[in-house]
Parts: sequence; C-alpha cells; structure tokens
Amino acid sequence: MEDLKDSAKKPFKSRTKKSKKPSTEHEGASSSSGEVASSVRGAGGSKQGHHDQGSEQRGVSSTGGDVITLEAGAAGPEEGGVSCTTACGVGAAEADRGAASRITSSDEKTNYSRLCHLLVRVGSQVLRDIFDGIIPPTDLQGFLKRHPAQSKLQSLRKEGILNTMQWSKLYPAVPSSVSSTGFDPALLMILLRTICNLSPPPAGWDVPPRSVDIACECDIARVKYFMNAVSNPALETSVSDAVFNNYWQQIRDLLVRLGGTGYEDVIDEMKNQEMDPLDEEHFIELLKQWRKIEDDIKDRLTEVESVLQCSDMEGPEQGGVSSTSGDNASGVRATGTDEGNTFK
Repeated sequence: MEDLKDSAKKPFKSRTKKSKKPSTEHEGASSSSGEVASSVRGAGGSKQGHHDQGSEQRGVSSTGGDVITLEAGAAGPEEGGVSCTTACGVGAAEADRGAASRITSSDEKTNYSRLCHLLVRVGSQVLRDIFDGIIPPTDLQGFLKRHPAQSKLQSLRKEGILNTMQWSKLYPAVPSSVSSTGFDPALLMILLRTICNLSPPPAGWDVPPRSVDIACECDIARVKYFMNAVSNPALETSVSDAVFNNYWQQIRDLLVRLGGTGYEDVIDEMKNQEMDPLDEEHFIELLKQWRKIEDDIKDRLTEVESVLQCSDMEGPEQGGVSSTSGDNASGVRATGTDEGNTFK
C-alpha cells in the first residue's frame, strides 16, 4: 500500500475534456499508516445527484469577512437505469437530461476531490517545509531527544494527543531513521503548535484569522480552517465551477504565501489534471481522516498548550527551539519565497 507521500506524486493525465462517463463501482484507495493514522478504505463509486440551476445559496465565512458561496443541490430524479418508456424510444429528451445531470454531478464531485487533492498533497508539503525550516532534518533526531521538546511530546503522548503511530514516527526503532517525510499532516500541525516556538495567532489556532493578519502563524491556522471547510459533507457533491474557482484561488494564494513562489506552477498544473475515480475517493478520504484527528484532539490540545506555554515562561531554557535549531517562522517564509521551493 502506498503512503501519502508516494500517492501525492502519482502522475495525472492532463484533462482534455470537460465531461466523463459516470463512474462505476470501484474499490476504495488506501494509504499506509506511515502518513495517516489509519488505513484508508474508500467507498464505492462517485456519488450522483442532480443540481438545479436555481439552487439556493448559502455562505461559509471566515472571521475576516471572506465569504465563500456554496450551492445546495436540489433533489434530483432517482438514479438508476432508464425507464421502460425510454427503453421503448419514448421520453428520449428526459433520458438526455438525465445523462446531463449525471455528467454535471460527476464534474462537481471532481471539483471537490481536486480541492481535497490540493490540501492533502501541497498543503501537507508546505507544512513540512515550514517544519524543516525551523528544525533542520539533520538536527531532527537530536532535537527530539533534548529537553524541552522530548518532555513536551511525552506530555502530548500521555494525554492521548499523539497516537501510537505518530509516536512511532517521532521515535522509531532505528532512531537515525526519523524524518519529517513520515509525518502526517495532523502530526505536523501538532508539532508546529507545540515545539516550534511559534506564537499563537491573535484569535488562537482554531479560529480563522482576520483577512488582514497574514503572519506565518495565521496562515498555518488558515490551512486548518480550509481543511475543515472543504471536508464539510455539504460540499462533497455540490462544488460548482464558481465555488471551486473561489476556493482554489484562496487556497492557492495561501499556500504560495506560505511555501514560496516555487509552488505556483505545481498548483496551476494540478487544477486541470484528470483524476481517476479511485484517486478522487483516495484524497477525499485522506482529508476526512485529517479532520477527524484534528476534531478528536482539539479540546485536549488546547488545554495542554496552556500548560506548556506556562512552563515556557519559566526560563529561556524552556523555550523549545533555540536560535541554532533553525530559522524562525518569518525566516522560513522569506526563505521559501526567495528560493522558490518546489514540490518534492
């Protein structure tokens, strides 16, 4: 079974046409436990539904006032085979409309899976770039052994915030093999919040920042916000082109700002890549798992963070990342922008 890193690199064919045939039932894609907390078991084929052009609009907004408009699909005709009258040559127009509805539904599902793909593939890599910039890979093993990082991580493990799989990635049987490439997105987010000496955003890590707040820490919180927004079940089969383009542009701007201009071409190419139905389900499931882990630990992590922050204030030696361990958050962002990181 391939891990998240390898699956993210799977080549996709350039999209050459807008519509595609309705997908039949497929076995679910899966990811190894090296990148996610549990195995991925995708559901069957793409969901189908009919979306009325006069659909009611509802908005998803951030604290900063940015509003993303969603379309709620109206209930459509029953799915399945054509009726007896259609089979006899009667009602051909209705059959054509049904086919168009299925194609539209498939395109909207693909729009949704593309957003999941963007957040899982590029979003997690950008978080990894920031982590590696603060704690260089060559120093990672030693850093995790030293105080206060080790004691903080032990507290997180004791409170059930770090699960067994994540702990094994931090402290593998062969210590020298530890690498951030094996850290899943949820683990990267935990580490950035607790041992990387980053200051929480003004409104905290779990609240979308104001649009004017574009510090590195605020953008990290935005990655989490978009993960939650996109993994909303209401979006899964109702991402019209307009909604898709709105989300894509905001996430693109965020990831380029965090990771550097080297990500621009990668993200732009991904926007029109053809996606196999199995790949669609794969990235959808990975994003759901990421959110589930975040939801499960949210309250406990906030409580433990308060305790850890109090211990940090006791003395400089409790500060987490020393000046020799890596650049600060601002330096990481600036370095990424100047050098133009590319997706590896």
